[in-house]
Amino acid sequence: MKRALILLIFSSMMIAGAALALPSPSDTLLDAKTLDAIRNAPTKEDYPDAKQVLLFGEKTIKLESDGSYTIEWHNLYKIFTFMGKKQLSNVKYLYDSSYEEANISRARSITLNEDSTFAVAVSDSLQINDITAPGLSDAGIYSDLKQRVVTIPGVVDSSFIDISGTIKTIDTPKKPFDGIEFLAKSDPVRSYRLVIEVPADRKLIYLSANGAPAPSIEGNRYIWTISDWKGLVPEQGGPLGRDLLPCVFYSVTKNWTLTADMIEGRFAPKAMPNMEIIALTKKIVGELRGRAEVDSLASWVARNIRLIDVKINDVGYIPNPAAKVLENSYGDTRDRCVLLAAMLKTRGYEPNFALLPPRNARVREEVPAVSQFERMTLEVDMPHDERMWLWTEDDYTAPDRLPGYDGEKALLMSVGKGRLVELPRIQPEDNGMDQDYTIALDADGSISGKMSVVFRGDYERDMRHEFRDVKKRHRRQRIEKVLSNIGEGELAGDTTFSFGGLEDLNVRPTMSADFKSKDYAFIQGDMMIFNFPENPLDFAGSTVPTSLDERDEPLVLRAPFKENYSFTLRIPNEYKVVWASEPMSIENGFGAMNVSSEIGENSVEYNVSLSVKKTWLEPSDYAEARDLMRSYMAPKNRMVLLEKRPANPPEKDKKGE
Repeated sequence: MKRALILLIFSSMMIAGAALALPSPSDTLLDAKTLDAIRNAPTKEDYPDAKQVLLFGEKTIKLESDGSYTIEWHNLYKIFTFMGKKQLSNVKYLYDSSYEEANISRARSITLNEDSTFAVAVSDSLQINDITAPGLSDAGIYSDLKQRVVTIPGVVDSSFIDISGTIKTIDTPKKPFDGIEFLAKSDPVRSYRLVIEVPADRKLIYLSANGAPAPSIEGNRYIWTISDWKGLVPEQGGPLGRDLLPCVFYSVTKNWTLTADMIEGRFAPKAMPNMEIIALTKKIVGELRGRAEVDSLASWVARNIRLIDVKINDVGYIPNPAAKVLENSYGDTRDRCVLLAAMLKTRGYEPNFALLPPRNARVREEVPAVSQFERMTLEVDMPHDERMWLWTEDDYTAPDRLPGYDGEKALLMSVGKGRLVELPRIQPEDNGMDQDYTIALDADGSISGKMSVVFRGDYERDMRHEFRDVKKRHRRQRIEKVLSNIGEGELAGDTTFSFGGLEDLNVRPTMSADFKSKDYAFIQGDMMIFNFPENPLDFAGSTVPTSLDERDEPLVLRAPFKENYSFTLRIPNEYKVVWASEPMSIENGFGAMNVSSEIGENSVEYNVSLSVKKTWLEPSDYAEARDLMRSYMAPKNRMVLLEKRPANPPEKDKKGE
């Protein structure tokens, strides 16, 4: 494309083409629709929280009878901030070059000059490039997944960005015709139009979600329009965009069973073992049987086949053969499952492929669209009607646990019986940690002691990820970082830390460390204030954001959990305890907290626990989480107040003896 910079007089603008026509890339004139949108564009004052605004946008998705499709779009933005400039000066589009062709028909910036003229800068061919999708540069079998990167010249913080293009199929698609289309995201939208067109022999199944309007229907064309979307500043801890923003779920597959059959038909033939896989499987399992042999195979794949972290709906539903995956020693979740399935078949198992959605994402059951899922796993039916789910994406957690998944819907593949099923629920007691401290407090306010931690569930995964595969000196550095969160504490000695259960996934991992910290307690006159440490582990622990008094969005947490903290505090002889946190117990629909304390002659025993059982709270239920967490975090619930003893106790009154 030819790059040009032309000054256009606003009052004497010539119209180039009809309002809906897309001018050629070399055309630097402004058509009537673009000119009108610029004339009436809002200002930063209209949207003070926005990086940019979409003045108008249109996207048309057209399916043909042979399964091919064309996606055509045209968007005009106005930039408000530096972050908007950064985002829109380099625009990226993902496509699969093995069956799709991408074309950018226009990419230009339009900037208003002080004299009411416009500077129009058009991207040239050197500014439009294909790159391998992130994370795939050393995974050649996925090199067809590309990003079309468009660099737009002449962009400043107040420019307009005009971009249009097309993606169309040039070969048989690797995935079904379905998707999730957003009518608006967090930034404002003045006008947007989505058109999905299907052939006469197909029926579009769709759902307008999160306030998206119902479509107007013209034969086999379905048209959604949205206007004057004010934008959204996401609240901390909110749901994924597909559960929050106005969007459309769509598919042309009639039901989930047909969807599952299609995927099973593509995967099952690739999961056939060859002689090398049979021999390797026998070597791995040895004399193991039952759950132990299944665990051993899943763990072997997790540890020996490097994970390529790419969403399955981006690379499609045609996996590589199991033998090829073993040869490459790497794979995405599709290919790792294919290899593991082949191994399990050599042992007489019949594993089922299953698709998982993003964690905490709701699957819209009304629309059988596989684009709602992002990764694959395996399910194995064991004796006594036990269903075993397998995790192969890392070997930091037991292979029969799906970390972070708590009751989401999975698509289970089984010929003629494919269906949505609910994943296992996580009990708070099975996910969390127990921290135990013995602390000696000195009269000068310094402390020394020992911290011991036992990890459960997802916390095991986080702990092993942090410490298992690093050198000892790096372990020490990470322990020192943890202890620095205890009043800028440090290790008490060179070898005063230890770990357990890092390698054995059937044993709960542990860590312990001796620490010391100067000037930990606050001293004022004869009084000393001691606060029990909060969780110092920056790699493990669950955050519940409750700073807002009210919420407009649901509060979404990763998984249920329970954290227990126990302290034994030894008091210096020079002081006595005059007050300690009082026992407290609160329980509601969100969770529970408990505080207990016992004052001894020269010690305080203190225990606090937090249990969360609900991970999706609608705004109407948010008060339960807010009140519970504010009570839990209240300083008075972690405090000991001490008073200095008199230096020379007064003699007893002899008359009172």
